[in-house]
Amino acid sequence: MAEPRPGRAVVTQAPENPQNVSMSHEKKLAQNEAMFRQVNENIEKAAIEHRYEATELPVFVCECSNEVCGDLIRLSVTQYEDVRRHGDRFFVLPGHEVPEIERVVERYETYVVVEKTGLGRDAAEETHPRP
Repeated sequence: MAEPRPGRAVVTQAPENPQNVSMSHEKKLAQNEAMFRQVNENIEKAAIEHRYEATELPVFVCECSNEVCGDLIRLSVTQYEDVRRHGDRFFVLPGHEVPEIERVVERYETYVVVEKTGLGRDAAEETHPRP
């Protein structure tokens, strides 16, 4: 290893703490879901403005933690509102749930509702667009 030159600090990397990395990753995944939730808030607003009937199913974006997902889910505005009532819940396609950061609380034929756990729950509630 080369000797440091006079007047220069020697920078050493602290060993990584896997728990901190995990917590940071958990928060990032929750932020991805919150981003999709915001997109869906705009979709719902447009659906209401266009006076969708209760039986019509607007197309929403899967709210899973995969930032490049973009898969679509058809929900009624009522179904959408049922999920939005909870700041820590998201709807995702079956198989898109991540058990390490969320638990399934409702299961339907075309989607599941997940509830964030741990730090992800805090991040989800902090970014919830509703009072």
